[in-house]
Amino acid sequence: MAVSNTPQETPAPVQGQEELKVVVSFKGDRATIGVQGKNTDPVMERVPIINQEDALEEVFAAAIDLVARARERWATSPRNPAYQGPPPPPQAPRTPDTAPRDTAVARSAGRRAAPQGGMNRML
Repeated sequence: MAVSNTPQETPAPVQGQEELKVVVSFKGDRATIGVQGKNTDPVMERVPIINQEDALEEVFAAAIDLVARARERWATSPRNPAYQGPPPPPQAPRTPDTAPRDTAVARSAGRRAAPQGGMNRML
């Protein structure tokens, strides 16, 4: 097959054609396919590879199916729901033993009186 060095015209995008990204990663006996449209969250799927010789055909067929399922999902929910973490654990009520003390009072209570004499004793 001869390769032409003449620049090819890029076809104009079809009206209504959406931007779509498809990523395929092969690892061992499986492939991971990811699909993402503009302003949508990605949809991913792992596909086992049955026959290594036909791996590309198997994965491309699975990718076409995944794109169709992703479009159906994006029609109703283009973004995944926001994460809602569990509520914080309830705090135990404070008792006088566990309540924080006033720091000034705590410091003065723990301070020992300065020894009398000190420098005066030396003079």
